Amino acid sequence: IPSKGAIRDTYDIRTYQFAPRGMFDWTAGFDIENKLGFKLTPKDQGGSYSCGGQAWSYYMEVLEALATGNYEPRSARWIYAPVRAPGGGSMGKELSSFVVKNGSALEKDALSYENGKAPTEAFMSQIPVLKDSTAKGIAEDSRALSYIQVKANIDTIAQAIQDNNGCCIAFYFENNGTMRTEFIKPPINQTYAHWVYCGKVKMINGKKHIGFINSWGKRTGKDGWQWMSEDYFVNGNVWYGWTLAWDYKPAKIKLALKEVVRLLQALYLLKK
Repeated sequence: IPSKGAIRDTYDIRTYQFAPRGMFDWTAGFDIENKLGFKLTPKDQGGSYSCGGQAWSYYMEVLEALATGNYEPRSARWIYAPVRAPGGGSMGKELSSFVVKNGSALEKDALSYENGKAPTEAFMSQIPVLKDSTAKGIAEDSRALSYIQVKANIDTIAQAIQDNNGCCIAFYFENNGTMRTEFIKPPINQTYAHWVYCGKVKMINGKKHIGFINSWGKRTGKDGWQWMSEDYFVNGNVWYGWTLAWDYKPAKIKLALKEVVRLLQALYLLKK
């Protein structure tokens, strides 16, 4: 288990805060895989500190699949490497800002695995270069609209997950024997920090739970998914979250611009 990955964001008064519309309906719950109609493929960050890139790449896969109907793995290295902090790890606002401005490249165009194996930090720190215009266009078309910070309140995070089809959160943990099990326990010592993508919400044994898919391989949790209960949201164990307000406008704008260019070219030819 990597010893670090999430880094606290510097305070910025300009950061928008998520404002939930009413209270989340815990009796109904929410499951992003049910909404998608398929299961997400677990990622493995290996010995790298790229949990931020992994979490945001999950999120972008989900948003793309909901917008296009196609599930295509997205690159964690594409997102992580440009915003990586010296020594490893990343901040949520920088990760969010990057995907808003640059979108997410396909995994096949910016590999996050070394020769098919889980990556090292040295590999994940190498900024990938997209080789052709098709790969660049796919990344550009996937740019998100905006990002919003979410307070470390389980009800607020649950609402953000439902409203925006996910939320990436940072939390403290320790090696207490549960970090690879389906249900993790709060740490006694806040030793390490980690980013994950959250996409499920439900009541379990009378307690509120948030479900997240980790980036520690298929043998973590159940098919990569784990749960943290409302007990985890005390003593500052959960820092905050980031959610993306999605609008699939970039692709539509690109198509519209192409049509304008085509019409201008046709008009030019008529004048000749």
